[in-house]
Amino acid sequence: MKTRNSPFMRTISLRSRLVLSFILLAFLAVGLTLTISYTIYRQQDRTDLRQRLLNIVSLASLQQNGDLFVSINSSSDPAFEQIRLQNLRIRSSDPDLAFVYTMRFDSQGLYFVVDAVEPGDPLGSAFGERYNIPGPVLAANFTTMDHPMVENDFYTDEYGTFLSAYAPFYTSDNQLAGIIGVDISANKILANERQVLYWFIGIFVFSLPLVGLAGWFLGDRLAAPISTLTQVAVRISEGELDFRPNIGFPSSELKLLGKSFYSMADQLHSLIDSLEQRIAERTQALERRASQLQATAEIGAAVTRIRNLDELLGQVTRLISQRFAFYHVGIFLLDNTEENAVLRATNSEGGQRMLARGHKLKVGQVGIVGYVTGSGQARIALDVGKDAVFFNNPDLPETHSEMALPLIVGGKILGALDVQSVKEMAFTEEDVSILKVLADQVAIAIENTRLFASTQAALESTRRTYSEAGRVGWQRLLQEKSEKIGFVSAARSVFPITDEASPESLMVIKSGKPILTNDNTTLHLPIKVREDVIGTIRLEKTQGRGQWTEEEIAAAGTLSEQLGSALESARLYEQISKRAEVESVIGEIASKVGGSINLRNVLQTAVEELGRVIPGSEVVIQFQGNDKTAE
Repeated sequence: MKTRNSPFMRTISLRSRLVLSFILLAFLAVGLTLTISYTIYRQQDRTDLRQRLLNIVSLASLQQNGDLFVSINSSSDPAFEQIRLQNLRIRSSDPDLAFVYTMRFDSQGLYFVVDAVEPGDPLGSAFGERYNIPGPVLAANFTTMDHPMVENDFYTDEYGTFLSAYAPFYTSDNQLAGIIGVDISANKILANERQVLYWFIGIFVFSLPLVGLAGWFLGDRLAAPISTLTQVAVRISEGELDFRPNIGFPSSELKLLGKSFYSMADQLHSLIDSLEQRIAERTQALERRASQLQATAEIGAAVTRIRNLDELLGQVTRLISQRFAFYHVGIFLLDNTEENAVLRATNSEGGQRMLARGHKLKVGQVGIVGYVTGSGQARIALDVGKDAVFFNNPDLPETHSEMALPLIVGGKILGALDVQSVKEMAFTEEDVSILKVLADQVAIAIENTRLFASTQAALESTRRTYSEAGRVGWQRLLQEKSEKIGFVSAARSVFPITDEASPESLMVIKSGKPILTNDNTTLHLPIKVREDVIGTIRLEKTQGRGQWTEEEIAAAGTLSEQLGSALESARLYEQISKRAEVESVIGEIASKVGGSINLRNVLQTAVEELGRVIPGSEVVIQFQGNDKTAE
């Protein structure tokens, strides 16, 4: 069973539409032709009628006796009857004429003189009757009329609707005697036109079957190949791009249309195949690029976490090789002289042999790596056999494509990232752009690693120096004290102690770790300044108070740390205060010495002040001259 949307129903619909369209077109053509023909006929008929009226009125004006006409003063004059009979004969000569009449005009307008009608005719106009509604042409020209005229179209007055013509006639001495007019009734003319219209309508109705048959024939003949082409289009749209039925085209135009359609289908077939191939290639490229971008992100995230340079370089080469499937990945760094690029990390077996023997390349001279480290510009050899810069390395015999990218930070060349593949033309523009980003990340990571190592070394040196200075300061402070420094808290009182350190305290000082003794009731804690133990704290639980808990030990440890910081601050403050006193005394001595202008007074003042500041000492200032000694 055929569905509504089947190709067969669509074909029938197309054929029906074409047939109906041709039938309607044929009807319109015939109707338009007959309408135009009727319009032309009517216009020509009225033109002929107007010319006919002009001819009649012209002849009638020539038959008028102007001298006799001007003598008429009433309808009882003999001349009136003579002219009436004469014009009545003119009216009778043409059955289409409705009226023949003569007129004069005065200051009040037109008025009838002789109307060619039978006596007693109710439509006739009496002598002297005013013509109140003359036609447009007559109204505009009756005072100046010098030749025959005809109205342009029908007009209506109190006598009916007419088409009229007028002509002047004259006396024997060539004076205007009056105007003669002739009328044809509009009803007669329109009746004639209706008769012709009915005749044209009859022709149209009679031609309808023939016109419809011709339209159906032409539409069906034209629709047949188009219907077939429609079926072809449907089949092609459903995927049958090779469907090519044999179509008998009735005209060269349709044949050309069919060939063009088949050519378009062939091009579509080719385009679809090309698009499918391009889409597949593009999809592969996008997947590859996405994988590379993901790999770049992973490598960037990995290298930022590594602070050891050798570990960093090894991780980078391994990750690039795994994520990008390259045969060989190597990282070269410039040596201290910046004359050689030294291989520092690699992933391949051949690269490991090169790394073991300290492989290096002359900067700016040997190989692609040498070129890159010398110029700072990336270099790609898509076919190493044709690249003059390529260095033939026996440790990497399978290399067919190579790319080296400079490792640059802040305009300084650190080295190069060397990537090699077993395929020719292995590197695309996407590979180059992604690896450039990766090379920049690696360069920054290398520089950060170096800076981190340098900073750590500086910090460690500073820490050692400061720790040593602190240790020396505490040793000097303890040596200066004549007695042991220590205090004990008992019965809410604090007493100094001078006893020697207990074995437990010595163990804490030696190990730097807290110790619990006496069944975990006595806690010994170290007092530290940085990593150096400068003393101990002994905390004893009174009888019945139980043992030390982890929370209490942690709180005591925090207290000992804060105590160490406070003691170090106090020592530094004491040291600074002493230095300030010394500098104050030195300034005072310098002020007194500077107040003397005599050499002997200066020396004497200096000796006295130094002896005062350093009691129990002997101060001697002595100068050695060429021939004597001064004291």
